[in-house]
Amino acid sequence: MKRYISLLLLLAALGGGLTTTQPAMAQGKRTLRYFPQRFRGTWYTYDGGRYYQVKITATKMRSSNWTYDLHSRPVTVAGDPRSKRYQHWIIAMVGKKWLWTYGWNQGAGAGSYYSERHHRIHGKTYDTLQIASGAGAWVDDYAYRSKFAAKHFANKRFGDENYRS
Repeated sequence: MKRYISLLLLLAALGGGLTTTQPAMAQGKRTLRYFPQRFRGTWYTYDGGRYYQVKITATKMRSSNWTYDLHSRPVTVAGDPRSKRYQHWIIAMVGKKWLWTYGWNQGAGAGSYYSERHHRIHGKTYDTLQIASGAGAWVDDYAYRSKFAAKHFANKRFGDENYRS
């Protein structure tokens, strides 16, 4: 789990390099300046007897040993892929379902995807952060707002999702 989350964030920061279906980048003239409120907070996953967390603030995304700073830029401009200067900067765009994050120097590629969803489990509603990656936005994991839910539903799958085989 930790490896998935770290890998997703690392791919976003380094540029991925995969060809994928891109979000409509012409939605606005600039990428997001702040992460939407519904994504902010501390989210937990549980795997292999250990908790992992993703912390999202207005302008930062933190996971394991990585912290990425959100910066805005014109959607038509891409950084120099050879530059290491901005390796911990990310950009983000939001659509109907997904929040997409990409490395600052990334002009194309899969990036990482996040969707804040509400799931009813055993009669109670839980906020979940759906974490996905790849060209098909395949679901890698779910994070929960509490450690209890993360551990209790660590292997929970929902029927309407696109999982890796």
